[in-house]
Amino acid sequence: MDTEKLTVPIFIDDIKKFTDFRMTRCTYFSVESDNPIPDWGLNIDDENIPLVLLGFEGIVTKPLGEKALFGSDKDIQAFFELIERDDNFYIDVNDIWFPNFLFGYEVPKTSVVFRVSTKLFNLGYRFRNDKIPSQKFIAACGNHLPEIYFSPLENNAFAQWEQLVIAEAKEIYPKNEALALPYSDDENLNA
Repeated sequence: MDTEKLTVPIFIDDIKKFTDFRMTRCTYFSVESDNPIPDWGLNIDDENIPLVLLGFEGIVTKPLGEKALFGSDKDIQAFFELIERDDNFYIDVNDIWFPNFLFGYEVPKTSVVFRVSTKLFNLGYRFRNDKIPSQKFIAACGNHLPEIYFSPLENNAFAQWEQLVIAEAKEIYPKNEALALPYSDDENLNA
């Protein structure tokens, strides 16, 4: 795998436009585990070092197989189902910040999908975890402008997947009327 070309899908979550803080909070998916995982191995210089893995977080970069992008809701669903089939792993959503200027002149809407290079992602991750100061981070981001771009294919795929997930949640939601919160259209009753 060519890690120079590897990118991470990020999702616009919140855009801050304060005078002293012009940043966009984005979210991304990670595969994580809190369980000890035996029989794990680390390969360095053709040496395999057996380990028991304690704690794991991997950033999601692409769908299963040879595709570089999540092209449909089925790609996303298949990825999630495979990971969640193993009791040791789960999918989590985390956040990362980037300067607003990286997203161009037109302010993107929430949930819009962008792709970011692993170099720029690493900068954002370090900033998010207080490893580099904001001025140094913002200056460094200016050198990586072409490394972030809108992903229209994935934007459509994740929008479709979101609708699928919402529909599935509604379908399994308890239908027992006794569990429903009382509600009335009469304004006097809800006051």
